[in-house]
Amino acid sequence: MAAYFNRLPRIWVTFSLFLLISGCGGGSDRLPMAVVTGSVKVGEEPAVGALVTFQQTGASRVSSGKTDADGKFELTTYTNGDGAFIGLNSVTIASIEVNPVMEEIAKLAEETKAKRYSTNREESDQATREYNQKTAELMAKHAKLAAKKKTGGKDKDERLIPLKYSKVGTSGLEYTVVGGRNHFDFALDKK
Repeated sequence: MAAYFNRLPRIWVTFSLFLLISGCGGGSDRLPMAVVTGSVKVGEEPAVGALVTFQQTGASRVSSGKTDADGKFELTTYTNGDGAFIGLNSVTIASIEVNPVMEEIAKLAEETKAKRYSTNREESDQATREYNQKTAELMAKHAKLAAKKKTGGKDKDERLIPLKYSKVGTSGLEYTVVGGRNHFDFALDKK
């Protein structure tokens, strides 16, 4: 038994060396990356709130960024602003449509949450009734706007970025990311 305990330190050293040599506990399977910034315009107008994605063939992740009020973006893959994979990337750019009525409902829910869940039963009931009434009004407004869009009414929401740019197969956009900092300016057609 004593011989076994005398060999124990050698076993641990051997096991530790095996782990070190085999790479357990240290390597990274991430592909090389570089910072990517840019801008998107449709015609002469900046594309506000568009989603820009870069995807390298065979990569397990896409890099993406949302354009700001000036149409500028910065790509993120793992952590904020870390960029995209180095090499040839397929690029898509899509409009992100935000429904203003749903935004109003979410804002209303947040504003009235404290009163609706108050421990004062009367206050809670009153706030819940008001919330339900306003939500019903906003949903009716949403239905009316949706009906106008279907019938081609003047409130029809036209897509700023043509649908073809939102798909890898039809965007026609491929760019090579190189080491260091990259900047790409996209000038998209309106059609």
